[in-house]
Amino acid sequence: MRSLPLFLSVATLGTTFGCSSPSSEVVDGLQLRLEAPKLVFAADEIPHLTADALVLEDGKLGFIDPPLGTLLEVDGVSYHIPAAGALSTGGPPVRGDIYGLSLILNPEAFQNQDGESFSLAPGKHRIRMAMFAQPVSNSQAEPQWVYSNLVEVVILDP
Repeated sequence: MRSLPLFLSVATLGTTFGCSSPSSEVVDGLQLRLEAPKLVFAADEIPHLTADALVLEDGKLGFIDPPLGTLLEVDGVSYHIPAAGALSTGGPPVRGDIYGLSLILNPEAFQNQDGESFSLAPGKHRIRMAMFAQPVSNSQAEPQWVYSNLVEVVILDP
């Protein structure tokens, strides 16, 4: 049996991917929507999800360049990217739409608070991602996590 952890790839800016998944909570006018082109994957297939970070109304928070400030929640456990600073150069938070964030599988990309990676064994898994929204410009707003909707994927037995 082979199990596969997830990896957040570099964002593709300006490319629109339609998000038909159920809506997630709007935080300070920001929303993160996650979807899977398909929901059932063979054991040897690499699941691929996409996310859009959207600005729906006025507010004082924005996102920094992913993967900085990004986490993944799998079956209720949160995982972060331990080397995110090496993967992306952080800039000031920007309040703008980001389309086509891509989630693909990679064995060493995410760790939980104990430094452990996760794996997707055969069966159902509930996945969502979150991005840390921070004050833009001279705003005194409190930073907050913005969570996506849950997506359930199934990994088939080999």
